[in-house]
Amino acid sequence: GLSFLLGAVLSAGCGYGGMLIAVEANVRTANAAKTGLNAALKISFASGGVMGLSVVCLGLLGLIVIYASVGGNTQSETAYMAGFGFGASSIALFARVGGGIYTKAADVGADLVGKVESSIPEDSPKNPATIADNVGDNVGDVAGMGADLFESFVGSIIATIQLSESAVRQFRVVRAENGDDATDVRYSLDRDHFVALPFWIAGFGVFAAIVGIFMVRTRDDEKRPQQKQQQRQQNDQLELLSSAAPDSEDLQTRLLHTIRRGIFTATVLSWILSLVTCGVFFGFSSSTCYYVLGCITIGLVAGETIGICTEYATSFAYKPTISIAKKSRIGSAGVVIQGLGIGMLSTIAPMLVVCVAVLGCYELAGDYGIAIAAVGMLSTLGVTLATDAFGPVVDNAGGIAEMAELDEYVRVTTDGLDAMGNTTAATGKGFAIGSAVLTSLA
Repeated sequence: GLSFLLGAVLSAGCGYGGMLIAVEANVRTANAAKTGLNAALKISFASGGVMGLSVVCLGLLGLIVIYASVGGNTQSETAYMAGFGFGASSIALFARVGGGIYTKAADVGADLVGKVESSIPEDSPKNPATIADNVGDNVGDVAGMGADLFESFVGSIIATIQLSESAVRQFRVVRAENGDDATDVRYSLDRDHFVALPFWIAGFGVFAAIVGIFMVRTRDDEKRPQQKQQQRQQNDQLELLSSAAPDSEDLQTRLLHTIRRGIFTATVLSWILSLVTCGVFFGFSSSTCYYVLGCITIGLVAGETIGICTEYATSFAYKPTISIAKKSRIGSAGVVIQGLGIGMLSTIAPMLVVCVAVLGCYELAGDYGIAIAAVGMLSTLGVTLATDAFGPVVDNAGGIAEMAELDEYVRVTTDGLDAMGNTTAATGKGFAIGSAVLTSLA
């Protein structure tokens, strides 16, 4: 009961804290957009990093507290930890499903009232539903996604702990020879290492994610000094926009590379720290070290591959999304059909990646390998969730810029980041589903 309550409270706390930061950061992002793209990106992505790091840190803290209080290293002795995961799942159900429904209902309702019935611009202050739309973004994409990935994160660690016995049986160093049996001290030592491994992998992943968050920066030549903008007269705004702002495709490509740099840096650093951890636990000369490391590597690579496939299907820099936009020339029917077709096709590659990852991990380390691969995939959750959570911040910043009647170039800056945020939100959803599949199979 206490384990269930702790999981529920921490999951709800992550979502609530993330929403508080998002609400504070959207105003600051709108103000920073006056300076330029780089300043707005740093503030919005830092707010997303708060959500990402809150999930991994509170999840690890909760698991460490209950494990240190009760202990145990067998499946029956650690059964109480399932309550923690169930508590997190219960909150994720309400936050993800309820928040998602509210988000889309508010978004569609605001667009129908504003664009269709009243013919006013998006996020116009004349449309009261704009506020509901902005609130819905925070509820669904910040609190909902945070609670969902919190459940997957702690669930992967709990599954790995529960399956430590199967890992001991598969990699056992004690044989049924000369009277050795399961009570031998070497069994206990080996089991302790398999139980401790997911904690260390997730803990080092926090440091890797922090480094990755600080790597998300754009070039200095993309900034627009605020003093220069204030000196411009209103009739010069369109000229400034055409000369200083890059086209949409070039902007999306640049932002994609910026986000990838942070994620890839965290992934490589997490892999290096995982290598060190496995070597210290099992010995660099032991085959067990490299079998387990292989599973972690498969998890990391699978997560990155799913993200890249999702980016290709959802970013305006690539052909699938451009083809959907071109269909708008023939009407809404073409957009719906093309979008539905692209959406269905986009699921093929992630599905194959997950299947290959599951089969490879099972061949290397059995059930424990699948669970530790999920831990490896989620070890960089701090920066991966940040790429998802910063989307609602820049979306709301664009709404604030419209309602406050800021200069046109401010809205252009926030719209570019918003388009990138929509792509990374889809990436986060694919990442969440992929990790959930590995955790559930384990």
